[in-house]
Amino acid sequence: MVLAMPRLIANTLPRLLRTSQPRWQASRSRYAELVNRWQTTDLTTASAEYLLNGVCDITAEAAQYYLSIQGGILINLYEYPSLFYPFDSI
Repeated sequence: MVLAMPRLIANTLPRLLRTSQPRWQASRSRYAELVNRWQTTDLTTASAEYLLNGVCDITAEAAQYYLSIQGGILINLYEYPSLFYPFDSI
């Protein structure tokens, strides 16, 4: 199993790096849509069950958004800082 890890990483990592920005953008738009929906919800008239389900939905979507950042954008930043910063600021 341990010997298979380098092959698994070598096969998976390039694909993850290539698709990191589209995955992040899709995750961000889903998260923003959910936040916008809750900002327009009248919380004073919503039932406790509806609010609790909303908390679960927001938490799950926030976790997915965090994972999309952690699993792609940050890896690119660590590997290729010159793509994100001008050369004179490094």
